[in-house]
Amino acid sequence: MSLINVTHVEVLDNPTRFTNPFQFEITFECLPPGIQEELEWKLVYVGSAEDEKYDQELDSVLVGPVVVGKNKFVFQAPAPDPSLIPAKDLMEVTVLLLTCSYREKEFIRIGYYVNNDYPETEVALVQARAEWKTQVEAIQAQYSMAFQQATAQQEAAQSAHAQAVAAGLPPPAEVQVSFPSPPVFPPAPDVDVQHLSRNILADKPRVTRFQIPWDEAQAQEFMMDAADEAKANEEAARADESKEGEGMTPADEEEEEEEEDEDDEMDDGEEEGEGEGEEGDDEPQSMQG
Repeated sequence: MSLINVTHVEVLDNPTRFTNPFQFEITFECLPPGIQEELEWKLVYVGSAEDEKYDQELDSVLVGPVVVGKNKFVFQAPAPDPSLIPAKDLMEVTVLLLTCSYREKEFIRIGYYVNNDYPETEVALVQARAEWKTQVEAIQAQYSMAFQQATAQQEAAQSAHAQAVAAGLPPPAEVQVSFPSPPVFPPAPDVDVQHLSRNILADKPRVTRFQIPWDEAQAQEFMMDAADEAKANEEAARADESKEGEGMTPADEEEEEEEEDEDDEMDDGEEEGEGEGEEGDDEPQSMQG
């Protein structure tokens, strides 16, 4: 059972300018018997969905001592550094991660989609961006159509060749299919972060919770469970290696298991016979000793 239950997160000052700090009012409950150490909250801005190296940890804060019952605080973090974000990822949709850890173990992660765009009042910037997107979409559509046509020609030529071979006829003349070169897009307009607006989709968070040990006893249980699992995996791996070394096939393994089952049944029968032949036992054989 988790000793910390996050009950509500309110995003403050949203929407706002891209350069303004993030603000979250976080409410959580601490259940008895409580926790002994501080909670660590972090805010991470995903700079690019293609590479984690562009993630920025905007800030982290230690909260404590935590009292049993309801707790509330405001977590404020600076805006991301735009110079560390790829130009193509500065605008439109990205992700913001709010996490909390106890004893360096994360137990909750709250993800938000964030949309960065120009407000409608920035007419010139909005128009320049829209014109660029229209050009990109037109080039992409033209490339897609040419690629589909070339693919269709190639498939038709392969089909004609296969039909001729199947009919015992000479194959048709080879058709040279020319696929289009990858499209070249015009450079995107420079992003003016000072006029950029940020909108966190606060009503659609994605919450992920993780099981962690909250005290020393639970930590020992986690360690024992992990050790048992590792030991079981190691033994299973050794058994597989042993069978491979002996050259056993799946059929051999199945036959060996059947023989073991028959031996077990015979052993059970012998034990039952011995029990029936003994007298003077007030309790069943299995309960003595």
